Amino acid sequence: MDYNTPQFDSSEPKTKSIGALIGIFVVLILIIVGGLYFWGKKANTKETASVKIEETVKEDLSSIEADLQLIDEDTSVTDTMTEINTDLK
Repeated sequence: MDYNTPQFDSSEPKTKSIGALIGIFVVLILIIVGGLYFWGKKANTKETASVKIEETVKEDLSSIEADLQLIDEDTSVTDTMTEINTDLK
């Protein structure tokens, strides 16, 4: 027997390592879950922004309406004072 050449025992069955396959599968699942998480967060941010804009517009409209009512009230007071002054003259 020649000791310089490596001897291979062909009687052992060749097994494939599924560890690498499982590792690839786990990494792909993590990438998919992470992508869905960020996608959902981005969609939620857009909804929140549009809701905030709607609330701001409603508040601005309410403020404008209140100011207009005050102006109307002030005008009626001024008109009344003018009428009183003309009646006194």
